[in-house]
Amino acid sequence: HKMNFKRFHVSPPVIQLVLLIFLIFAVPFFPKASYSMMYQVLFTVVIFVSVFALEKTRKLNLIIALTVIGFKWTILIYDAELRNISNIPQVIFFIWIVGKLLWQIAGSKQGTWQVIVDCLNGYFLMALVSAILIGLTTYFLPGSFNFSNPGESLVQGMNDYFYHALVVFSTTGFGDIIPVTPEA
Repeated sequence: HKMNFKRFHVSPPVIQLVLLIFLIFAVPFFPKASYSMMYQVLFTVVIFVSVFALEKTRKLNLIIALTVIGFKWTILIYDAELRNISNIPQVIFFIWIVGKLLWQIAGSKQGTWQVIVDCLNGYFLMALVSAILIGLTTYFLPGSFNFSNPGESLVQGMNDYFYHALVVFSTTGFGDIIPVTPEA
C-alpha cells in the first residue's frame, strides 16, 4: 500500500505566513547584534517565497524578485551603509505582491483556509511595507517620529518600525510613538 505524502505538503502561503510572523514577532527577542543579518536574510527569503505564494504570473514575479534580491545584496556587499537605498525596490516589490495578493483574494470563489492565509499574508506584508517606509522616513528625515532611541540605524530600529506600523494597522492608536512631521 502506498503512503500519501500529499497531506504533509506545506503550501508556500503558509511558509510565507510563518516567515512573516517570525520576522515581525520573534526577531526582536534575539540579541541586537544579530538583527542586521537576520533582517537581511529574512527579507530576502520573504521576497523569494512571496513569488510562490501567488497563483499566477510566477515567472514574471520571479524575475522581478531575483532582480530585487540581486540589487539588495549587491548594495549590501558593496557598501552596507547604502542598505537604505536597497529598501526602495524592496518596498515597490512588496506593494506589487500585496496588489497581486488582493487581486487573488478578490477572485476567490469561496472562502477557504487558503483565502484566510492570503488575507493574513496581505495584512502582514502591508505592515512590513509600512515599517520599511517608516524606517526610510526616519533615515531621510531624522526626527520625523519621537522614537525612544532616535538616530538608530534602519536595521536596529526595525522593531520600533514594526511596532508602530502594527499599532496603526490594528487601530489601537498612537501614544508612545508619534509622527512629528507632516511627512511622517
